[in-house]
Amino acid sequence: MMAMAMLSIAIAVIFYAFTASMRVFTGELSDADASMEMHRAIERMTNELRGSLEIISANGTGITFWYDDLNNDGTREANETAQYSWTGTSEGYINRTVQTSTQEIANGVKSFSLTYNDPSPSNIRVVNIYITVQKDSTVSTLESGVKLRNL
Repeated sequence: MMAMAMLSIAIAVIFYAFTASMRVFTGELSDADASMEMHRAIERMTNELRGSLEIISANGTGITFWYDDLNNDGTREANETAQYSWTGTSEGYINRTVQTSTQEIANGVKSFSLTYNDPSPSNIRVVNIYITVQKDSTVSTLESGVKLRNL
C-alpha cells in the first residue's frame, strides 16, 4: 500500500514536470514563429527596396515602387511595380501586391510603420521598417533600415 502511494506521488511529480516543460516549449515555439515571420517579411522587403528603380508612392503604412525592369526596356510596367501595405488592424497582415496578385508575407501584425528620409517619393533614399507581430501571447518587434541603391 505504501509503495502504491509513493508510486502515485512520483507519477504526479513526473506528470507535472512534463506539462510544465511542454508549456515552456510551446511558448518558445511561439516566440520563434513570431520572430521568423518578421525576419522573412523584413528580408523580402529590404531586398526588393534596396534594388528598386523608383519610389512611386510612400506613406506610413505602405510603399509602392518599381522593383525590377523585367524586360530591360527602361520603362515601368504594371507587372514590374510592387506594393507593400498593412491591413491596419491589430493582428492584421502585411501584403505584397503586384498587379492584381496579392500575397500575404506576414500575419499577426500588431503594428507596421515605414519612415523615410524625405517626404517626397522622388527624394526617398532611406526607408526604415518597423514591425510588431503577436503570436498567441508573445509580442516581438523588429526594425530595419534600407538604403536604396539604384535611385
